[in-house]
Amino acid sequence: MCLAVPGKIIRITSDSPFTMAQVDFCGVRREICLDTVDNAMPGDYIIAHAGVAISVMDEASAIATIRDLNLMTEYRDRIESSI
Repeated sequence: MCLAVPGKIIRITSDSPFTMAQVDFCGVRREICLDTVDNAMPGDYIIAHAGVAISVMDEASAIATIRDLNLMTEYRDRIESSI
């Protein structure tokens, strides 16, 4: 199963035949192909799979999703530490 985590576009480059972006996924930066989405700009949030952007999402939804994922991680950590 794949988990899509929102990432924030830091910068866009076209050094290759593809439009690529450096995207920050909660502190981890990756190069992601943007040719599959329209109108993505630095500061926008995207969902990516296998190095390719699959959608652009609004900032409020991205922040809410990141918050919920962090809450699930904290919950899992509390459960594991009590075992």
